[in-house]
Amino acid sequence: MEFAGTIALMIGVCCCTVSKAQYEDDNVRFTTVPLERADSLFRTLRDPVLLDVRSIEEYECRAPYTFAMVGRMKGAMNIPIDSFEVRYTDLAPHKERDVVVYCWTSQRSRRVASALADSGFTRVFNLNGGLSQYWVEQTERLASLRERIEVDLPYTLITGMELCERLAKDPSVQLIDLRSDSAFRWLPGHEIDRDWGRLRSARNIPFDAIQARRPEIDLSKPIMLIDGRDREPEAARILVDMGATDVRVVFRGYSGLAGYGERHCPCREAIMEYGAPYREVADYDLRPTDLTTRFTHIIDVRSDEEYTNTHMQSWKNIGRMKGALHVPSGGISSSGSIAGLDRHAEVLVYAYSANKEAKAAAQSLCDLGFTKVHVLTRGLFGLRWTANNISGYGYLNDHVENDP
Repeated sequence: MEFAGTIALMIGVCCCTVSKAQYEDDNVRFTTVPLERADSLFRTLRDPVLLDVRSIEEYECRAPYTFAMVGRMKGAMNIPIDSFEVRYTDLAPHKERDVVVYCWTSQRSRRVASALADSGFTRVFNLNGGLSQYWVEQTERLASLRERIEVDLPYTLITGMELCERLAKDPSVQLIDLRSDSAFRWLPGHEIDRDWGRLRSARNIPFDAIQARRPEIDLSKPIMLIDGRDREPEAARILVDMGATDVRVVFRGYSGLAGYGERHCPCREAIMEYGAPYREVADYDLRPTDLTTRFTHIIDVRSDEEYTNTHMQSWKNIGRMKGALHVPSGGISSSGSIAGLDRHAEVLVYAYSANKEAKAAAQSLCDLGFTKVHVLTRGLFGLRWTANNISGYGYLNDHVENDP
């Protein structure tokens, strides 16, 4: 039972201190492997244990969060992170073998990899980026993984890159926006939809109206679905049941197009239209000099506790961007610190993640006459995640200070 106790203790400790120790074990207690090197790793290792630590629902492609229904790696053993205490005996016999751990975004797998290392496993590898990064890209850089991933879905997931290619090849393709009529038209109360924008060539057929508007859909031709509420997979199943033979779902919908940026959807500016007076910028699109030369002003709109790394919820204590002006979101309009800023310079606003506070602050700045306001789509958390998980983005860490 010693092994079980160690696993339970370490998983619990890592879960509680994930922000503080999130990346400090990388290449110390275990080896981190960029996703593009995963195939060569598998070819190098001799009879490795491939460990999937996602939930059973994610592993079997029936997750409640349908954006996490992305298949699994062939031959993987599934032990959900919250089941380690009771399933430790499944791993104990493999203590001397190579163990490759993965999950959705490589956060859970990091915690498990660290716990395994502290429990005596000496050859542990964590796949950086997780399965989500494979579906974000689907580029030649990751082509070697295609034969190692299996998906049990009646529809096809497509990336922003594939969306661009498809629209360039056939601009008249059936592209259906599943949001409600009011969300599609950006009526009051749908500010997040306004921020996401909409595809210019998309036709709005709300999810709840698919059955009633069946005559408007040609089931014999390819159909592409996009949403902002994660309903594409269910809509795809409905269309397949109706007889559609080629249904494609844009991976992570509008939130994905915003969060993964132009790097993964290079035609985004040409195919999208927006209603917000500010724009979103993805961490993937930040060049090495952008945070020092492009943005004249960087504004951190988190709480005082988050900014100073003293928040009671330790996972919110993740440092701050160098040179950032701290003005909590609700105080933008009344802050004297804003008065002296150049209203025609480029401004970057960020919070912990993609939350309403950053966008509310951006709106306030626009109302005050600022003309070039941007919101960091996935916030400081997303920036740090990209810096530590995606090859070629380590320079983003150079712009973060006071990281606990």
